[in-house]
Amino acid sequence: MMDDESHSSHSTVEFVSLLDLRPRSVPREKIGFGGCRSVNEFEKLNRIGEGTYGIVYRARDSKNDQIVALKKVRMDDKSEEDGISVSALREIHLLMTLKHPNIVHLIEVAVGKKLTSIFLVMEYCAQVVIFIKLPLRQIEFII
Repeated sequence: MMDDESHSSHSTVEFVSLLDLRPRSVPREKIGFGGCRSVNEFEKLNRIGEGTYGIVYRARDSKNDQIVALKKVRMDDKSEEDGISVSALREIHLLMTLKHPNIVHLIEVAVGKKLTSIFLVMEYCAQVVIFIKLPLRQIEFII
């Protein structure tokens, strides 16, 4: 048992840096959640949608009982090997920088057990509210 633990603490994770596109390796013990919370801190209540880039759940934040939208970022087979996709990184970056009343607010990013399991914690907007507030003509114009 002791040998297994010491062996696993010496293993590394290989990746390509997004900053300079050079190969890097990091000792496995240095990898953690960093500033991200675990997705286990959110209780999934129900599935509310699915799109090109992921599945969205209505969830409860166990820290403050806030209802949030929890979007699991979809990873294809290539992303599983190479890390998070460029399109997902763009979405995260844009949502972090854009602040507008008509854009859903990205609260934080949460991670699962695997390094490739990434969830966007976003403000929850009930679909009914959007359709009640906007007439169909305005929705078609916006789209």
